[in-house]
Amino acid sequence: MLNNCCKSKNWKYNDIVSTVILILLNREPDHGYNIIHAVSDLLGYSPTLNGMIYRLLAFFEMNGLVRSEWKIEEASQPKKVYTITQKGESILRERISILKAQINRLKEILTLYEGGTQWSSHFQQTTMRD
Repeated sequence: MLNNCCKSKNWKYNDIVSTVILILLNREPDHGYNIIHAVSDLLGYSPTLNGMIYRLLAFFEMNGLVRSEWKIEEASQPKKVYTITQKGESILRERISILKAQINRLKEILTLYEGGTQWSSHFQQTTMRD
């Protein structure tokens, strides 16, 4: 399941959300409420986003990509703060590599749309292999 969620070359919305979560946690530890708002700001709000993010955080924690601890501050509710682990950082680097390849493919598609007449040889080879 971890390979399907975190290493697929055929990205789905879930993959994008999971990558954004890891990027955010790579910047700094945070709690779910802030993560939901940051993901919503980046990707646009969806009514299913809240549940999806908490399920992904639980999945990440179960698989060692993040760890959590409860923070208790005065005059505030306890908050579960998530921190990315070394394994999570490694998965994130893989995801960023895949994301960059997808961006290059999209650029090729836009070039074709805008009147480009040739695909790059790299694009042809990766398209035929996938």
